[in-house]
Amino acid sequence: MGNGPLDWNSFVRVCREAVWGPVAVLLIHAVAGELFGHEPYVDPVMHFSGGLAMAFFSQRTCSIASGLFGKPSRLAIDLLAFGLTCAAALFWEFGEFFGDLYRGTHVQRGLGNTMRDLLLGTSGGILYLIAARIVGPRRNDLKVNPVTNSSFTVSPDNRYFQDYIAGAVHEFGPIAVEEKDVLNFGQRFVPLSYHVDKEAAKKSIYGGLIASGWHTAALMMRLYTDNYLSRVANLGSPGCDELRWTKPVFPGDELSIRVTVLDTRRSDSKPDRGIVRSFVEVLNQNREVVMTVKMVNFVRSRQRFAAE
Repeated sequence: MGNGPLDWNSFVRVCREAVWGPVAVLLIHAVAGELFGHEPYVDPVMHFSGGLAMAFFSQRTCSIASGLFGKPSRLAIDLLAFGLTCAAALFWEFGEFFGDLYRGTHVQRGLGNTMRDLLLGTSGGILYLIAARIVGPRRNDLKVNPVTNSSFTVSPDNRYFQDYIAGAVHEFGPIAVEEKDVLNFGQRFVPLSYHVDKEAAKKSIYGGLIASGWHTAALMMRLYTDNYLSRVANLGSPGCDELRWTKPVFPGDELSIRVTVLDTRRSDSKPDRGIVRSFVEVLNQNREVVMTVKMVNFVRSRQRFAAE
């Protein structure tokens, strides 16, 4: 599966997305059918809206699953999502058919009705996928998902020096690497051919466009700031050490970070705070390490007033 070891967290997320979305759609439509099924417009509306919803959940599930199977193209994800939407529309028709047999109802009204419902369901799916292509992710909509695996017992809003335990390992992410952002960052800050020119990048040793290492570092800092640093006790940093870029990062990659608390110590001169040293590894969707860095942060103590 893919080019790296099985990402169990992604596998669990795929299973969760594949179950709760379709189940929610089925329940909502079942309730709507019971309440308003006598209205002639309800059945067509349910099939069309069901197609929209299934395309959304299918595309989301396929995007998450891409971390398990390498780096498929956006087109491949859309085609798979459309296939799942068509399968769901067909499954819905079978459900109505057997529902009629079991309950003695007449939701299905012949071949013409069945073909109309299938067309509406698939049309809803096509409409959503086209709209998603046109609109795309908003520029400021960096998709940062919740904590992947962390032993913190408090949120960043209540995190102090004492909450950073030496030896603890935390994972956060993922965050998407968007092609337009790779190009924009490269053009503005690091205008090298393999960061700004897709055609020239194909002839480089990387075989295609790659993100600047400083862009990768910026994405790392987004995850590090949102999830690892305290929002109430962080006092800044004197710098970082041993920054390394170990593998290229490509548009379409999804990055996460694994942070190991190396050591913590109370400041000798200012006992109301401490120093936290952390080792940060940036991983792609195949669990390959693409960047490492050692970070140093000053963090205020929870008992700062007592210390003073």
